[in-house]
Amino acid sequence: MTDGQHNTGIDPEVVPGASPTNFIIHTITFGDGADQVRTQDIASTRNGEHFHAPDSVTIAAIFQQIAVTLPVILAE
Repeated sequence: MTDGQHNTGIDPEVVPGASPTNFIIHTITFGDGADQVRTQDIASTRNGEHFHAPDSVTIAAIFQQIAVTLPVILAE
């Protein structure tokens, strides 16, 4: 979850080891100044979805939506 404004550390578009076959990255932006274009690009290149949350109610709904898409792995 981010405002989408990169200001320190590793460029989020070049996450080490984050190939589309390794794992899915969903992005959630919040706030009026959120860089939704950048975070949409990150999510789409990692087989994920981008969501924007203008308020806390929407954030909760987004997490619930993501949760139902997570795979279930059963192990003995």
